[in-house]
Amino acid sequence: MIRRLNYTGRKRIEHERVKINVRRPGGGPASFTAALDLQGMELPLSASVFLEAYRQTTFRRWVVGTVGHLQLGREFDLEEFGEPDGVQFRVRVTQLEDPHGLELAEADQIKGAEADETDRQPLLPVCGRDLDALAWRLDFENGAPLLVVNERLGNWRAIAGDPAFSALVLPAAFRVVCRRILIDENQRELDDGSWQSLWLRFACSLPGLDPLPPEDSREEADDWIEQAAGAFARVHRLDDEFARFWHEGGS
Repeated sequence: MIRRLNYTGRKRIEHERVKINVRRPGGGPASFTAALDLQGMELPLSASVFLEAYRQTTFRRWVVGTVGHLQLGREFDLEEFGEPDGVQFRVRVTQLEDPHGLELAEADQIKGAEADETDRQPLLPVCGRDLDALAWRLDFENGAPLLVVNERLGNWRAIAGDPAFSALVLPAAFRVVCRRILIDENQRELDDGSWQSLWLRFACSLPGLDPLPPEDSREEADDWIEQAAGAFARVHRLDDEFARFWHEGGS
């Protein structure tokens, strides 16, 4: 018996809400990373989310959590496809865990963008130093940003990787870096190979963002930076990470 999807009342997920970056590492299978913004679509938080890749007769599906708790913080391999040329992607949201159940929303025929090897470089390197009473500080050494964690606190590497620390610190650091680029330096170049262009390309890859604000517009730049910081927090589910820390061990 052929199972048919139920499309009643299905919503369309705009492609701007989905970002797929495809990588071609040397000597291994291609892979991709995904970012998805379902904010404001009024979908049930418990609805299941699926990612699908397809090309002609080759197909693969991944379960990536629920609307309320997306699990996208990893790379997905495309081993079945060999070279990723021509692979397209689909996002589906269904009422239940069954991918053949009531379909609530879908985005189809998504083309992945090829990720540069420069994307593998850390945009925000971390180091430990004596900061006296400060827990952390953002420095700009040789122009590029550096997150400094107070080594007096103990294992600064573990602190920097802690989800609660990330939830509180990273959006603030993200804002500072974007303000330096867009307001202090008034830069909008995306392809000159500088650290500023790498940061802007990363920020612009976040789902749901408006185009970069025009030069010499402080108010629009401030609004865009807040929008980008919110998109960054949503993609990485930073509110969930802090809530989990708070309820499980922080109070």
